[in-house]
This record gives sequence, structure tokens and C-alpha cells, in this order.
Amino acid sequence: LEVDSMVPMTVKPGLYPARLGVQTESIEASPYMNHFALLGNPGTGKTTVARIIGRLLQERGILDTGHFIQVGRSDLVAEHVGGTAPKTREAIERAIGGVLFIDEAYSLYQDEGDPFGKECIAVLIEAMSSLRGRFVVILAGYPREMRDLLNANPGFLRRVKVIDIPDYSDDELAEIMRRMLWRDQCDPFIMENTFTFVKNLLTSRAVDANWGNAGEVEKI
Repeated sequence: LEVDSMVPMTVKPGLYPARLGVQTESIEASPYMNHFALLGNPGTGKTTVARIIGRLLQERGILDTGHFIQVGRSDLVAEHVGGTAPKTREAIERAIGGVLFIDEAYSLYQDEGDPFGKECIAVLIEAMSSLRGRFVVILAGYPREMRDLLNANPGFLRRVKVIDIPDYSDDELAEIMRRMLWRDQCDPFIMENTFTFVKNLLTSRAVDANWGNAGEVEKI
């Protein structure tokens, strides 16, 4: 399967891609499998999307287990010479058969004066090619910072399918709150007036880059 990973794929929260960059007609053959970069603001469900990707690939027989290993910079990058490569390889080994999910992946590359971060990225990029089909790397983070990471490291950009996850709409936020209230068995009157409440709330609060989407609703 030939995939142009340079072209972003847009997905509304709750609607996940039907095709994840794999061919499943002949499972016996080693499939060409994409790695992914999930770009979204806080509270848009990046971790949930990553877990669903892993589960779908496992259900289709593409990944052996689909298990989910979540790591950050501190799990991959050492603070001393010679420590980063073994640390990164150990995380990759744990993810074989499943998903290596790197949250706030942009933190791996801080600047040109960060040799440990560059070493980590080099090990990851090599494994994404040499072990393709045996595990999936999913990078996640805020859109601007993630695009800086991808643009600074063409090796990543050539190996991932970029998925932009937009902010939730007013209707979607209202539905999220309704489901949370239903889960907590709230008073029916509150349930009936959820949409109006959320609409009023959104018009009275600043929605900027720090807006937490579903996280804001959960706090409320």
C-alpha cells in the first residue's frame, strides 16, 4: 500500500478513520502499516483515539496483541551519556505486538543543544522502519508543537500518517456533558437543560489555545 503521509487526515472526535493505512485482504503477508501522529488541543481525546487504533489493528489481525504502552520523554531519554538508546529500545521492546504511545512527543526534541533527545529520536526512527509491522508508534501532542517536531525531523514525517483532531463543537460538548451526567445519575431536569447550559457557558468564557474541550466539561 502506498500512502502519502504528508497529507493530513482530519477526524472529528468520536469518528475514527475506517482505513488505518493497512491492507487486510491477505493477513498472511506482512502488512505495510503506518505509524501515526495525532495533533489536537487539550481534551480532544488523543489518547482515546490511540487506544482505538491499537484495538482495531489487533481485531483485524494486524497487531499480535494491540497492548498499549504509554510513555513520555522521561521514559525514553536518559540524563547521562550512553543511557538514552538502551532506555528507548527497552520501551520499544515492551511495545512489540502493540502500540507505543508517546504523549507530548514534541518534548523529545527541545533544541539543537539536546543530544539526548536527538539520540532518542534517531533510535525511534530506525525502529519505525526496521520493525514496521511488528508494532505501531503513535506520537501525540498539541498541533503547533507537533508540527515543529515533524518539520524538524523529516524522518518522522516520512513515516507517519498525520491525523488532525479538531476541537469539539458546542453540540459535542453538550453531548459529552449529558453522558457524564447520565453516568452519575443526575436529576432529569439537569439532563434536559444541558445544551442550554453549555451554550451559555461557552459564550461567557474565553476559548483560546488553553481551552480544555472535554477536560473543561469534566471539571465543570
